[in-house]
Amino acid sequence: MKKWVFSLLIIVCLSLLSNEYQAKAAANTANDSFSAATSIKFENGTARVNGELTRLSNTDIYKFTLSNAGKVDISINRNVNTQYRVTLYNSAQRELERYESALSNDNEMKLLFSQGLDAGTYYVKVEPYKGVTDQVSYTLGLKYTQSNYYEKELNNDRNTANSISINKKYYGFADTSNDYYAFTIPSNGEVKIDLSQSSTTIFEVSLLSGAGIELETYDSSFSSNTNTIIHTGLPPGNYYLRIKSKEGDLANIPYEFIVNFKANNLFEIENNGSTSFANEISPGQIKQGVISSSADVDYYRLQVEKNTNFDLYITEPKNATFKVEISDKLFNVDEEIYTEYGNGSLSKISNITLPQGIYFIKIQPSQGVSRNVQYNLRIADTFSTDITFYKDFRPGEYWVESFTWGINNNILTGDKQSNRLNPNKNITEAQMLAMVLRYAFPNEAKDSTSGQWYNNYYEMASNKKIEVTNKPNSPLRRGDVAKILAKVYTGKNMTEQESVQWLYTHDITTGINPSKPKNYNNFNPDGKITRAQAITFMYRLSQKGINPQLK
Repeated sequence: MKKWVFSLLIIVCLSLLSNEYQAKAAANTANDSFSAATSIKFENGTARVNGELTRLSNTDIYKFTLSNAGKVDISINRNVNTQYRVTLYNSAQRELERYESALSNDNEMKLLFSQGLDAGTYYVKVEPYKGVTDQVSYTLGLKYTQSNYYEKELNNDRNTANSISINKKYYGFADTSNDYYAFTIPSNGEVKIDLSQSSTTIFEVSLLSGAGIELETYDSSFSSNTNTIIHTGLPPGNYYLRIKSKEGDLANIPYEFIVNFKANNLFEIENNGSTSFANEISPGQIKQGVISSSADVDYYRLQVEKNTNFDLYITEPKNATFKVEISDKLFNVDEEIYTEYGNGSLSKISNITLPQGIYFIKIQPSQGVSRNVQYNLRIADTFSTDITFYKDFRPGEYWVESFTWGINNNILTGDKQSNRLNPNKNITEAQMLAMVLRYAFPNEAKDSTSGQWYNNYYEMASNKKIEVTNKPNSPLRRGDVAKILAKVYTGKNMTEQESVQWLYTHDITTGINPSKPKNYNNFNPDGKITRAQAITFMYRLSQKGINPQLK
């Protein structure tokens, strides 16, 4: 019995000695080269490894592989006597990031840096940076978050720019080197680049053309807010966004951004800072633009076919004023106007008679805020905009603004023979098609010169797959109006119920009874709709910045 116990003790001791030897052997395994790097595997997105550095020149190298793109956080415990240097490399052993830990006696794990990485193999090197030269222990921690919306290094120039999608949020980590992102704008439209700011860092943000020409550059502020850093209009094409830290904390500063795009043929198109690149404007159109800086100038080109008296309108914001000039093609200034502070609405600022010819309208900041100030611009034939000319005009009616807007934009007209607007007459399908198509396609949608006046509109409806009843002179159902509006303004095919809900969602209608639920029945889809109600729907969409998307 004693011999058996003694034999068991010997076996246990030999086993412990063997395990201790294996642990020491593992700890002393040479992993000081890329070829001998120790593999790290993630479990539930995290990995942690313990190591020892035995002399100042000692290094440990680890290897990990990502099957999908994502963010990797790299942490290390702090030491009161030793600073560690941790370096991240890609599979080609090219350095991506390098940071040193701080001296501390708390021995807690601290985040050194975060990095967006594509799928692939990477290396992490740990080495002493400053401090004692005898043996020190450390713990290295990695955390992986799978996502396609993180910046992926290396992206320091246009050739290595990350490709991003518009209207999607992305995350990056800034330092003094550049982060480049490439994106495509599909059509003329409005672009807003929103950036999360930092209370400790100022970012420099630049918008570049596909050829690398700098279009706009602005600095963020010391702030914790997300702001629109760039607001402009762009034609279709390829573009780049460049971000870097400029002032304050400069290394590994997290940021979020989104390139918002909305198709809009009436928004100014940069670069329209000279007469050579002036945007075209037609009488009755409402052009939308933005003064992006104190040095920004916007030019519009107006062609006058005959001697015409015009009213000029522009938005008068609460916090900014504009200087507006009208000049002929020889750059002789015919009119110079300084606007007033207002309430943000479109205001008439001038009445001018222009002979036949080509003219330029120049808009620039005057006083107040001069950064990202939005405006609407309209020049309209005085006769056509004066709805008091019509016999059934009634001041104070809910439809006055809507009719004025519709006539100014050549969407509808009054009956010239009876000299009436007919706001309370039920709208016909032909009239509704004419209204939406004139607004969506001002250069294409015209009355037919032969046959029925509406033939061209029905042909356009067929080509653009707008569902119609082919009863041009019959009063239109409210449900059919909802479908036509949803199709033209979204470019999508919706059911009648979906179209009605779309109007509710954007507060274009309250239904027949505002006190009842906003549902399909309360919209009264089988009821009729007047000319005033139909143009009011379109006017409300315009006021909310919702423009036709139908190609």
